Amino acid sequence: MVKLSNRQFSIIEELAATNYVPLERAAQIHQRAFGSLLQRGYVAYKHGRGFYLTQDGRDARVEFLETDIYRKNPTLPLAKFVDSLVRDYKPRKRANVHVMPAKGAA
Repeated sequence: MVKLSNRQFSIIEELAATNYVPLERAAQIHQRAFGSLLQRGYVAYKHGRGFYLTQDGRDARVEFLETDIYRKNPTLPLAKFVDSLVRDYKPRKRANVHVMPAKGAA
């Protein structure tokens, strides 16, 4: 399972839209996210051309975009946290507010 941060995904989207990103443009990009993409092999550098998205990077992008969020069997019980939250839910009662009489009013 590919895990991309919002910054990493934005970088991958920019690289997917172009063939190469020159070194000057790469210098403007968030370096921690960019560096992690280089370490994972999602981005590579070609001397004289710039940075480009590798096949692994394209695969990560597709997996990120196509990840299914729906359950295979929605009739199964909810997650423990969600179930306890729903079961123990009680509407908040309004606090009793004491109204102070205005000064000079008797």
